[in-house]
Amino acid sequence: MPIPADKLYTMPAIAKVALSPDGNHISAVQFEEKESKLTLVDIATHEYVELMRLESGSLILEYQWLDNNHIFLKTFQNRRQKLGILTIRNAEEKIEPTYTHLDLSGNLVSTLDYSGKILFGLQSGKYQKLHKLTIAEFKANNFSKETLFETSRRKAHRYFFDENKRTLFSFKVNVDDHEIKFYYRQLDDYKWRSFFTMTSDEHTFLPVQFIDKKTMYVLSNQTSDKVGLYKFDFKSQEYLELIYEHPQYDLVSSEFNSRGNLHSVSFYEDGLLTEKYFDNSASAEQKKLKLSFEGKSVMPIAGNDQHQIVFVSSSDDPGSYYLYNKQENLATLIEERYPELAKYKLHKAIEFDVTSDDGLVVESYLTLPPPELSNKVLLVVPHGGPAGVRDYNNFNPESQFYVSRGFAVLRVNFRGSAGFGKSFQKSGIGEFGLDIERDITKTVNHVVQQYGFERRCAIGASYGGYSSVMLAIQHPNDYQCVVGAYGIYDLPLLFNSSNIKSTPEYREMTAKVVGEYSGKLGLTSPLYLLNSYNTPTLLIAGKKDPIAEFEHTRRLEYILDKKGNSPKTLYYKDTGHGHSKFFWQQHEAISIAEFLKDTLELEDYDALVKDDTELANLASDYEMLAQVRHFDSLVEKSSSTAQKYYFKAASMNHPESNFRLGQIHLDADEGKDAIRWFKKSAELGYDRANYQMGLMHIQDLHIEYDAQQAFSYFEQADKLGYSSAAKVRLAKFYCIGEVVKQDIQKCIELLSINHIEDIPEIDRKHENVKFNKKERQTVLARIYANIQANDVVIDSLKTLLAEELDIKAHVTNINLNGMGLLTPSGENVAEKITSSEFSDDDIVGIKFTIDSNSSKEKAAVFAHWQFIDSEGKKKTKWTSMLWGDQKHNWSSSYRLTNIDGKGTYKVTLKDSSGNVLLEQDFIRL
Repeated sequence: MPIPADKLYTMPAIAKVALSPDGNHISAVQFEEKESKLTLVDIATHEYVELMRLESGSLILEYQWLDNNHIFLKTFQNRRQKLGILTIRNAEEKIEPTYTHLDLSGNLVSTLDYSGKILFGLQSGKYQKLHKLTIAEFKANNFSKETLFETSRRKAHRYFFDENKRTLFSFKVNVDDHEIKFYYRQLDDYKWRSFFTMTSDEHTFLPVQFIDKKTMYVLSNQTSDKVGLYKFDFKSQEYLELIYEHPQYDLVSSEFNSRGNLHSVSFYEDGLLTEKYFDNSASAEQKKLKLSFEGKSVMPIAGNDQHQIVFVSSSDDPGSYYLYNKQENLATLIEERYPELAKYKLHKAIEFDVTSDDGLVVESYLTLPPPELSNKVLLVVPHGGPAGVRDYNNFNPESQFYVSRGFAVLRVNFRGSAGFGKSFQKSGIGEFGLDIERDITKTVNHVVQQYGFERRCAIGASYGGYSSVMLAIQHPNDYQCVVGAYGIYDLPLLFNSSNIKSTPEYREMTAKVVGEYSGKLGLTSPLYLLNSYNTPTLLIAGKKDPIAEFEHTRRLEYILDKKGNSPKTLYYKDTGHGHSKFFWQQHEAISIAEFLKDTLELEDYDALVKDDTELANLASDYEMLAQVRHFDSLVEKSSSTAQKYYFKAASMNHPESNFRLGQIHLDADEGKDAIRWFKKSAELGYDRANYQMGLMHIQDLHIEYDAQQAFSYFEQADKLGYSSAAKVRLAKFYCIGEVVKQDIQKCIELLSINHIEDIPEIDRKHENVKFNKKERQTVLARIYANIQANDVVIDSLKTLLAEELDIKAHVTNINLNGMGLLTPSGENVAEKITSSEFSDDDIVGIKFTIDSNSSKEKAAVFAHWQFIDSEGKKKTKWTSMLWGDQKHNWSSSYRLTNIDGKGTYKVTLKDSSGNVLLEQDFIRL
């Protein structure tokens, strides 16, 4: 069953899980309806508390406990990073959090064992100053000379702290000399000492743990092929002892216990993050957990002597957090990362190796759909880079998206990929279109021979985009389609596309990836190899891509056009090297899936769905494609494309798409079709469609006036959670007692919507305050058109006008300044009241000023325009509420249409007490 894109390309339900210092609480960042929040759970009582919530578009980037009552946070709000402290106070057995914004930048270096004091690297220009201060001083932003802890290092880019050895270290980047210098000092010793200078990016050097005053543990491959754990003498700059090296894979991290003994190392084995333990008790615990979660990666996140938080995942499991009780040997689920995926069948990747022609072992991952779902198409997905990047065998949203639609997905860690040793990575340099593609091709041939795929397509981004096109160039009979995204297609252009890229430094950096600049680069550039290229292609690019500049894709499109093989294109405005927002990741994936289906003439994906609910969920994919083409966005607008996908989604019972089709027909003045789509959307439970149907019934718009139907639709819109506009519309019926018993109290209650402004914007959901207030003015005008001066509702309405709209004055007189034909801006054209010369689209109206009982307060006038035909039948055409003071020039007008024909247009003006101030007729003969 196809998984909708918005279920895969989205924020997880939970992330950044941690334990409080005392081990009594679990903290986590959770995501709900595009909002992020920091939460707390009491391990003993399971009491749940929301500590902080941020609105859509804001994120909690990271947080760290300072002690049991304070949490340091980094957030992203209003397009900038912000720092703050949450203070957690227990008041009458209830947790009360308080947030304090910190107007500074920098990084937390150490909590100093939760002692009540911290080390903080305060940013000062491009360098940091190290301060030691109490949490109270930190919270109050009291940085001073007294709190300044380090004065001798004036040009440190960042500080770090070894908690076990109580040792500070820092580094300084020297751009001119292309070097990074590392320094250290004991916490109680003010003298800094240099311990390593890195002058090359060709090897790894990562300080891990100090041993004593002259040696430390480091992760490095300076003297070996694989990144291993070494004992390093920084006095002599010698590697004294290899502690551990994996025979196949680079190490990515190592952990030490509080006594300074090696606890574990981690590496990616068969594409899964794996830990090897050197602590016997930890190893035994891990074995127990592995047995409980067979076939999955089990990674510890945080813990103490009693509890441990572990993250459990695999290629067919996006992961869950568990609380492991060591004494009871019991793991309790905290929360799944993607609970909405639980109802979908996810598919496990198969890890396998293929040996290249020159003897390299190439690790790859193949994800297969079940036989009954398979369309016999293999998607070959080369990764980006190509050097220093790799694919993993963990949960991959892209793979699951395509596999759920019947495709098989192959990912290859070709030569140049990271994690397999230095020589393997270096072997990819200069192999664009050569040995890299040979690795991929040999792997593809292996799986095709084993599984018998009938067709194949190459899909990739960045280097993967280049590789996908090259694979089809080199093997034109093997690939039936290509998707190249954010790709480089003209290798010589990498060296001279701008002044910056023409500098010797940049050219040297580029040469380390693609090889030296020479005429030979044209032999492996897709742009110059298209003579026999006929493969259907989709090109995707960001018009502001700083890496694979848009010019690469434009040139490729131009040449393909000239050769009669015009590609499909998907170009994103204001987009760089890929998308940072999930919405556009979803859009790109859906667009690619549609290209594959159309190009390969596959059956529609909805044919794979049997459940009506899931069909509606999948319809959201097509609704997204429609909306992006319907409204201004990052891609070019296309009304025909928008309608095509709206219709597709609507046929799958997508409520909003039915509504959008109704809007399109209404804008085209195709009322019958508009009502059909609106009605279907309303029946499917779309709140906005119910509201729209209510409007059409009371406005006599393409459908006869029907107060009962209008009331029912507005009532349903309100029940479905539509904005306060639905309540405001219902108010009219209760105010005048139309189709329901008059209920003045309920009428006023429904019209009182100012309180919405007091609700934090994050909690307003679908409320549009400006629109709701405009709707209220329209409804008030309708109410006044239907009541008399002595109506019982008048006093309540006047109180509402004063309290909600600040209208406290009362109009005593109208001073008529002009009438007849008006311009759209309200200027008089001719004094015509009775005329056979009135034409369609003419504007008739009156201009006036007012006298009121207060020159300082605002007053209101309610205008009611009616059409009276030759038989005396009246029909309301327009109502409006006008307000202002005695200084303003007022006007009320109506645009004539061909619908009404000959008759009388009458305007009636009333004051807030319901008294008629003026009546004026305009007769069309």
